[in-house]
Amino acid sequence: MKQFTQHTARLRSRRARAGFTLLELMVAMAAGAMVVSSAYFVTGATSAYFREQQRISNTQGSLRYAMDELRRDIARAGFGATPNNLFYPPCQPSGIIGTQITALRVQLNGQNSVLDPAGGHQVDGIPLEADILDLTGNYATSSEYLTRGVVGAGGSVVVDPNWMSFTRDFVAFANNTYGLDANAFGEAFLPGRMVRVRSANGSRYFSRITGVVVPPALPISPSVILGNPIIAPCAALGTGATVNPVSIMRYAVVPADPVLAPTNQAAAGVNNVLVRREVDVAGAPLANTFNRVVAERVVHFNVDLIQNTNALRNTPPVLATVVGVNATVVSTANPERIFSAIVTLGIRSSLADNRFPWIAQPAGAELTRYRFNPNSAASTRVRIARAEIFLPNIAYEWTNN
Repeated sequence: MKQFTQHTARLRSRRARAGFTLLELMVAMAAGAMVVSSAYFVTGATSAYFREQQRISNTQGSLRYAMDELRRDIARAGFGATPNNLFYPPCQPSGIIGTQITALRVQLNGQNSVLDPAGGHQVDGIPLEADILDLTGNYATSSEYLTRGVVGAGGSVVVDPNWMSFTRDFVAFANNTYGLDANAFGEAFLPGRMVRVRSANGSRYFSRITGVVVPPALPISPSVILGNPIIAPCAALGTGATVNPVSIMRYAVVPADPVLAPTNQAAAGVNNVLVRREVDVAGAPLANTFNRVVAERVVHFNVDLIQNTNALRNTPPVLATVVGVNATVVSTANPERIFSAIVTLGIRSSLADNRFPWIAQPAGAELTRYRFNPNSAASTRVRIARAEIFLPNIAYEWTNN
């Protein structure tokens, strides 16, 4: 019995030292490879799906941010300015001669071929557009300020520093003393912007700003130097009138600076961006201001207008849509009757997805995918937002004399 036990132990020891057979190893390796490859494909597909959904989520978030920015600026158009300076005689157009100042202006900028290189893209049957939107209003402060008169043969408007809104915006308090915040005053009345002078009877006078005069100390009044002096019959505007700065904010689609997103440009072609930039009355960029990117990878930016066709004030409006598809400028005819703006903005995801092939978009179908490379079947996903934005500073002025 003892010998049998020892023999059995020796056999077990030899088997333990012998290891696995070749067949066992091959079966184990095959099974392991199947498990690893299955896990790789599952996790790889999951990761790719997660990354794609993250890109779509980022696209939707960027679209919401851009539309919120547009909504705020468009709703402010006309604030501290005018729906149409030619509509309010007798002091126009003697200020900025030959220039029509409107609260909102839309024009095409010829970027359609850039936005639609492959052709055939449409939104509700409309070819992709890249409108230019100009918004005129007081975007620098929240108020207008009382004047003490006009001096220097109408070349300067003197601002009353005791006016409540002036104190709130431009007076700094420190160590129980107060003084003029010269930087804030100079930034609000920035040279190159316009200034609006409005009398108690509603007459308006616009002029370019060429500079400001800052007093050594309050209560000496600061003043704004006018590029277009106030002359008769508008000289009376300076007494008891109000004054405020006026800016022109331009939204336009332009190719991105290569420094902005070189990786994206290399992967997906030119990155067209929607920028916000302050310009002067001639449309040139205002000095000491810069482009601010509102949205990247823009594929469509269209602004249509809803206008009151009823020429009688203080009566129920009769609304009609003004579509600026083939028009150079769509807002110069009776701009004081614009009721609201319909803004459509479309942006694409950052990279093409091979699993999301390009399918030709039929006329009238909203754009869901964008084929930025005509040599590839892959496309990017597109998100479209559309909103009607009410323009209270225009609509209420038309209905209230």
